[in-house]
Amino acid sequence: MTLFIMVFHWFVLVSLTLAGPCVDLLFAANNPNLPALQQYALFDSQEAIDRRDIRQFRAQVGIEVTRRNSAGRAVEGKIRVLSDNNGNLISILADFNDWGKNFLPEDHLKWVPGTPYYEGKVRELHDGMEYRLMLNGKSVLDPAAAQFTTPEMIERFRPGRTPYLNSVFSDVEAFGTQVAKPVDFRGRPVLISEISIYELAEKWSFRGQTGPSGRASTYRFIAESGLAKAIAERGYTHIEFLPFNSSMDGKNWQMRYQVFGLFGPDSRYGTPEEFRQMVAAFRGEGVGVIMDAVLGHYPFTGNEGVRAIDAIGVHQFINGFGKPVFGSRPTVWGTYRWDYENPFVRRFLIDSVVTMFKQYGLSGMRIDNVDGVREQPMGNQFLRELSAELRAYVPEAVVLGEMFSDQTPSLTSVDRGGMGFHGANDVDFFYSFVQRYLQAFDDQIQMERLESYLGDSWRWDRVPMQRWVTNHDEAANPQPGASGQYVASLVAGGGWSFVEAKSKVWGTLGMTLGSIYLDMPQMRLLQEGSFNSNPAVDWSLLKHESQMKVDRFFTQLTKMVRDGSEFLPENLHPAISNHLDHDNKVISLMRLNYKTMRKTYTLINLGSRRLTDYSFGVDATRGKKFEVLLNSDSKEYAGQGLLRVTELAPRAEGTHGKPNQLVVPVLAPMSALILREAE
Repeated sequence: MTLFIMVFHWFVLVSLTLAGPCVDLLFAANNPNLPALQQYALFDSQEAIDRRDIRQFRAQVGIEVTRRNSAGRAVEGKIRVLSDNNGNLISILADFNDWGKNFLPEDHLKWVPGTPYYEGKVRELHDGMEYRLMLNGKSVLDPAAAQFTTPEMIERFRPGRTPYLNSVFSDVEAFGTQVAKPVDFRGRPVLISEISIYELAEKWSFRGQTGPSGRASTYRFIAESGLAKAIAERGYTHIEFLPFNSSMDGKNWQMRYQVFGLFGPDSRYGTPEEFRQMVAAFRGEGVGVIMDAVLGHYPFTGNEGVRAIDAIGVHQFINGFGKPVFGSRPTVWGTYRWDYENPFVRRFLIDSVVTMFKQYGLSGMRIDNVDGVREQPMGNQFLRELSAELRAYVPEAVVLGEMFSDQTPSLTSVDRGGMGFHGANDVDFFYSFVQRYLQAFDDQIQMERLESYLGDSWRWDRVPMQRWVTNHDEAANPQPGASGQYVASLVAGGGWSFVEAKSKVWGTLGMTLGSIYLDMPQMRLLQEGSFNSNPAVDWSLLKHESQMKVDRFFTQLTKMVRDGSEFLPENLHPAISNHLDHDNKVISLMRLNYKTMRKTYTLINLGSRRLTDYSFGVDATRGKKFEVLLNSDSKEYAGQGLLRVTELAPRAEGTHGKPNQLVVPVLAPMSALILREAE
């Protein structure tokens, strides 16, 4: 951080804590912190100079249709394969040549001089065609196939057939040439629901049926069943699915991160056309679909029997130096790192991402294991290239990164030498505060730690951070403190009213701190267990009054943040910490609409004491009353209903270094109160 920006931040922080008219002088029509925010990709216009038409995009690898019949069906194509070794012998294997027993000359691919690619003809091409490649006498998968066979797919479409692991061609272009416009997140708060695809649908009831008829009908079931509307009605702007590219066999969610096919959706849940329909259903409700992209590693072993990947996987492609083309550095997960030093491997990975956005209308991407990518030679270069190209084709897309250190370069815009991520997971918020104190007694909560945390994002130039109280990792992986279970199970020791109150108050803290937030439906439904033991969203819990009312609270809170101009990224500022009460474990947060100068305060009681006539300092120099926007203790939200007023008038006496104060007649234990200055 430059000396100028450090002094500027100090001036803002000091000025905001002083009483008197100087505060309103500082709050001009535009946020004075914007110069310090412009470095971030979140505030980038994203209108790249080399803006490209995604309809013209063509991946360097895969099968392209070259001829259709009168009905528009694909009948012939061209295949391109990354080999990086002009000494390889590559052919296509399929039913039309009896899987290599009756080769014709055109079934053999030829090296394209001056390139690392091989090309060949695909005769008798058709949608759903299974195939492999013959590589130097060995049968292997096509790394760029649109799909791969799964037992679920075989059971649905080819019952009784042996479920070999084969590449599959899908004629995605036949679904329609109109490219779907993604949901545009720019300038808006991003509020994400995270879940895996089948687990979203497994316990959802529709037309007398609970869940899909089979896993291979999941995409279609979600598209038709109203689930997209249910997510939209809860105020979410996006839904982030765990990886839905082709991955290793097994029902455990961890297997979804063993991805070996990046160019299409997993066939265990349905067809590419049904996947596109599912994405369109969410988009039709104003909810963007975020892809969890596993670009840090790929499996080279796993599955069993005829589906074993050991002899047929991506790693079988050997370059001219005798090493795996796609990379061979081992990981702790028993996988290989991609070779980011190879520009053609980087091109392969980027092509896979842009292909997914082009063909299915995605609205965002979460990059898994960013730290692992950055540790590899040219890993940073790959991430910059990926962000730059995606921005050129899909400037509306949100790009998030899972990382645990050094977030500033990732959050910086590509034009300023960064990686162009719009948000990163805020591990400090979770591990330094949520994990420490979600289960703590009052005397264990150190408010000083929260006070220090609230300024860290500005001090360390990492403002656009994504907060969460729980996510799939925290709800599944046992670690010291608050992890390994859903929130309802973590805090169940104090009784059910304790579960209700804590879930609401901690969710409010996480959601109102910034402009990017993530949670899981299981948290809102007060679902018990863990993401390992009870992964499916139990929608039947809504028949209980408690879960229904808490879900209603989170819906109202999410919509308030989504639609409230004070929560826009352009209104982020470093003085959000309005006051901290160390004795009572109370904090107030201040958000501001810089154009109208209306202020919104979130008053949060993390403690277990009921407080009467509780006063805290505010800046209300315009003399306006404050409306109660949301009260987590309201009976309609499963609270006690202790506070009965709908507005509060500020008093002229100052406190906490502010010119005025609000006095709340009753502040319930473990409750959140949101107040907005009246117009």
